[in-house]
Amino acid sequence: VLELAGDMGITVSQGLFDVEEIRKADEMFLTSTTREVVPIARVDSKPVGNGLPGPVTTRLLEAYRRAVDRLAEED
Repeated sequence: VLELAGDMGITVSQGLFDVEEIRKADEMFLTSTTREVVPIARVDSKPVGNGLPGPVTTRLLEAYRRAVDRLAEED
């Protein structure tokens, strides 16, 4: 996902974030091998951004799925 983001010109922030930084986020997602890219809509019952998956998260999820499909076709 980090490589895809870089290829797409998306700036990524990694690290430990305090609650105030998290509350200011426009978008947030969780990623793992088994969960792909999962938008996070709420933290502590408060919406992240507008409470809906954002355009960057949506683009990353679509790119991730295309990459997985390409790899599956190669096998």
